[in-house]
Amino acid sequence: MEKAVLEKNLAEAAELLVRNQPLVAEKKARQLVSCILSNETYEQETYINAVILLSEALIKSVKYLLALEELEKALKILPFELQLLEKTYYLCVKLKRTQRAEAVLKMMVRISPGNSEICMNLVNHYLEKGENIEAIIELKKLICNGKYDTDIYRLLISLLGKEKLYSEQLNQINILQKFSPNDMALLIEEARALKSLGKHKKSLEIINSFLKYKIDEKKVDLEFAETLSEFSALYEKQGFRGLLLKLYIEAISLDYPKLDKEVRKKLEQFSKNMKQDIIFNILCNPRLNNPDAKIEPSTFIKLNPVEDYDIIESIIAMSQNSNLKNSRFSIVNIIFKTGLQKLIRKELIPFLYLLIEK
Repeated sequence: MEKAVLEKNLAEAAELLVRNQPLVAEKKARQLVSCILSNETYEQETYINAVILLSEALIKSVKYLLALEELEKALKILPFELQLLEKTYYLCVKLKRTQRAEAVLKMMVRISPGNSEICMNLVNHYLEKGENIEAIIELKKLICNGKYDTDIYRLLISLLGKEKLYSEQLNQINILQKFSPNDMALLIEEARALKSLGKHKKSLEIINSFLKYKIDEKKVDLEFAETLSEFSALYEKQGFRGLLLKLYIEAISLDYPKLDKEVRKKLEQFSKNMKQDIIFNILCNPRLNNPDAKIEPSTFIKLNPVEDYDIIESIIAMSQNSNLKNSRFSIVNIIFKTGLQKLIRKELIPFLYLLIEK
């Protein structure tokens, strides 16, 4: 059968498939495949197209095993043909033939090492199996083949962190920072890597600059709240609890009621274990000890709505503090000067006074 006639028959079979007649298309495609193979000088491209068409007709008839069988036969003749391998991989995944799917993918990657889509399919295959190290190896190969994609770098950085390969992770972060010098998420990743490597001072320098930048730019968002919470233990461990509190107070002093609901929730979680220190910090503000200072209550009242009794307990503890006892203001005046009484139910305020006077 001449090539022109074969191509005409292929077109007719393809048209039958478009018209949703997969059984007729299958029959015609089988005839074509047999006819091509019987010709000693068959056209390779025509044969591939005929096998692909036959597999598609079988797939449309939900004959997945038969479709895979036809493709495997063709691969014995043309083992390195990418179109056949791609269709075989699709069916292996659909039929949950994991080992064969992996073998086919590896072959495809060897044939087209620079094809990022194929390489990423293999990476995702390894990730689904929980084989992070294998995924890391493939990502590195992809980068070595000249694929400079920030998403690939980010995935590699994330996997290196999960596998606790922090030195290598830090190296990849620094490479990506050359392409994205203003990426704040990368800064946080760098700080995490440094923290994991025991370089706490450098880690806190980065985080402190990041948090200060967010406050200065009035961008107290979820990223800020999560970072503050994540690194709070490191601040305390390194003896910077006061700085941590200062960052928190500056953040909530911007415009607490207008902050996103999720951001407020995250800040409240962070402050629960530090509420006494937070209130103490605000009440001990040096401006409160200067009778001539113009104090705007709105600067100090943006505290989280913690429990009434917790606030009372904290205030009583502070009333015993010698610094506050000797200040120019009484503890009651400070409470009202800061607007702290707005956080306590009205019926409890007399009870609070009674306890302080004791």
